[in-house]
Amino acid sequence: MMKNGFTMIELLASVVILGLLLVLTIPSYTSITREMKSSNLDGKISEITIAAKKHAEVIKDEIKDAPNGCLFTDVNELITLGLLESESDSANQIYNPKDNSVLGGKIYMCYDNQKYKVDVYYTFTFDQTKSYQKGLYVLDNSKIYQCVLNYSNKGGINATYQEDGDGDDAIYYRGKEYFKLVKDLN
Repeated sequence: MMKNGFTMIELLASVVILGLLLVLTIPSYTSITREMKSSNLDGKISEITIAAKKHAEVIKDEIKDAPNGCLFTDVNELITLGLLESESDSANQIYNPKDNSVLGGKIYMCYDNQKYKVDVYYTFTFDQTKSYQKGLYVLDNSKIYQCVLNYSNKGGINATYQEDGDGDDAIYYRGKEYFKLVKDLN
């Protein structure tokens, strides 16, 4: 007798194998996607920082003469000056690839008297309930901190500040230093 199809067991085995393949590949797909978005964010911030450094070289004397040796700018101004290209047709904006929000942080240009150069920091306003990846700068209480460890605080548990008076202030979470003070704007 001629067989015209698959048996129920063969179909069930195929479905189980496909299900296992999906279970194994989806986590790696989401991990790769997350890493690509983080890398893309790093690239955009690097592009913004380079544009701000070009702008800072033009206004270096103004930065030196500023009360705390720092001036700030934003993405809108850098696009208006022709140093960046907007990603929007209707406004001067660049988008965060992680959540498609507008990258609207402040960009601080600070003159370093010891190195005789301008340092540039693209800063996010610190929010304890958000996640920050290593290397990003956050602004909190007129201080710029650099994230030294990936910070993921989705539970909203309060971070603690440690100010030791010697300029090495930091933000700690569960006993680990996550943010190191880079510049006090006061």
